[in-house]
Amino acid sequence: MTKVFLKSGNTIRIRDNDAVRAFDELPPETYTVKFDERSGEFYLEQIENFTLPDKIYGKNNNYSERILNTFNQRTGSTGVLLSGIKGAGKTLLAKQTAVSARGLGIPTIVINRDWHGDEFNSFIQSISTPAIVLFDEFEKIYDYMSQRKILTLFDGVFPSRKLFMVTTNTDRDVSEFMQNRPGRVYYNFRFDTLEQDFIQEFLEDRLEDKSQIDDILKYTKVFSFFNFDMLNAAVEEMNRYGETLPEVLEVLNIRPENRNTDTFKLEIVMNGKTFMVDRNYSNFQPNSFEYLVWLDDDMPKELSKDTEAKSTLTEMAGENEWGETYLSFNPQLIKSFDQVDNRFVYEVNRNGKTVELHVTRNDPLAKWTYNPNAF
Repeated sequence: MTKVFLKSGNTIRIRDNDAVRAFDELPPETYTVKFDERSGEFYLEQIENFTLPDKIYGKNNNYSERILNTFNQRTGSTGVLLSGIKGAGKTLLAKQTAVSARGLGIPTIVINRDWHGDEFNSFIQSISTPAIVLFDEFEKIYDYMSQRKILTLFDGVFPSRKLFMVTTNTDRDVSEFMQNRPGRVYYNFRFDTLEQDFIQEFLEDRLEDKSQIDDILKYTKVFSFFNFDMLNAAVEEMNRYGETLPEVLEVLNIRPENRNTDTFKLEIVMNGKTFMVDRNYSNFQPNSFEYLVWLDDDMPKELSKDTEAKSTLTEMAGENEWGETYLSFNPQLIKSFDQVDNRFVYEVNRNGKTVELHVTRNDPLAKWTYNPNAF
């Protein structure tokens, strides 16, 4: 086997001839960045290409096409931020874009360490081939100060064209210098709770007992977010044991969550009257499976002052083992959901009487912003 001598600066490396290939452009494969401590040089290492599921639900197809179309039409680099809840499809969209780009001759470079600085920037920009540079779970790789050190990479001042894709589970951990700066990050696709069309299409494809679809759609509306990982596991378990969604959630490692920034307005409606339960109730958790209106010491003041309303509640109430009386509203009692007003309604019918609990999420898009003076 013949050998070849490769010279870089004053360094000569010996390689097997059949192991050395030269390309005018970086082949459209998937790579990660490595660093050689001895030579002090960055280099690329080829890794396995991304694969995709047989079917992709939701808007990902449209988003992927839009991202690549925009990148191909722009003369400089383009930044894309994919932000939102965990397990909602951000990484899937990034992978889908990479797979589609590979078919167009565009390679993908995955960044999995907090590389930054002039040498790293120069290395990335020395790759003259248009390429995707993917930062998955950006906030876990780059802390706040490291993010500031890498900002110049996104500024598009270098001659080579790059599609920078950044996924993050929360906007609040991404530098404020990357937000509202389309010159640096052109797109921000926000992934919230799964849309009802997405859930319905998935259930029609995967759920064996189609009679449960309406109940599941109603149930998942209660939460700030219900992601794909939750849905996929729940359907698998429901098919295996023939149970309902609330039944499988009792045992699965799933607790549909509300954001800790969510606040709610709660109202009791009965006898044509509306009573405010709390004007700034921030601890309402639908994932606790029920909301209890206590009729003893903790009865809401507005209710306790109305004799007729108090009598109605007491008549409909249940009692626990400690003798405490309460009225329980659980997800099985959801009557309706208003997506525009972000309000859902529980309804209890008992002894010929009806009581409703109206729950309105006040600010589903509240965000925490970094304030350096607070620390």
